[in-house]
Amino acid sequence: MENLAVSMSTAVKTRYDPLPLASSLLGGGADDTEQQMAQRLVLRTGKQVFVSCNLPEDDMELGAYVERAILQRLRDVQFVP
Repeated sequence: MENLAVSMSTAVKTRYDPLPLASSLLGGGADDTEQQMAQRLVLRTGKQVFVSCNLPEDDMELGAYVERAILQRLRDVQFVP
């Protein structure tokens, strides 16, 4: 089995900046895809978000699909409007 890097990021809305504050909790590699996804999800949900994902860096369409699927699932369970 492939050895996968473990990473996790979080983002939260603040009253000081329209862009949510994002931070790496685990890992912290040079790729900030998780932080950007967390920020976008915060903007769409208004809630603090934790993101951990292992997606290919060169497949932006897959990342966008995953983000849409997460939002749809949150709407289905009525977590967000």
